[in-house]
Amino acid sequence: MTPLPTTAISDTHRKFPLVVMIYDKSPNDRNDHSRDWDEVGKRTEFVSLVASQVIWGMAVLFIIGLYLAHLYYKKEKREQYTKEREVMIRELQQRRASLLFGPLNLSPVEQTQIDALRPTEAMPALVSRWNSIMHVFYNFRV
Repeated sequence: MTPLPTTAISDTHRKFPLVVMIYDKSPNDRNDHSRDWDEVGKRTEFVSLVASQVIWGMAVLFIIGLYLAHLYYKKEKREQYTKEREVMIRELQQRRASLLFGPLNLSPVEQTQIDALRPTEAMPALVSRWNSIMHVFYNFRV
């Protein structure tokens, strides 16, 4: 391999100053211009390989981060849905209890709202339903 002429180095410095500073010069031989272009090419290939691996690694980590954020968002939505569902079930249980057994420490406004929802004959309908269910069980014959 032929040694690198000094004019070529200065031309390369003018065209690609950062590339030559990183790949062409090492601390041991700053003034030695006899390095082969092959060695510079090998270093350039190695650094570009490492850079591409770093970029791919960052892309994979970004995708993993997006997936984890998606899982966290789903978990938060599920917890919010569960809380809303528990509140709704509690309200329905209170309404059911007030329909069957009367008001349970409700304000006058809440009482009037529930009274509007209350059927006129809640207990006889419940008793007749219970009787029909028990009729099926007691009259079941093998």
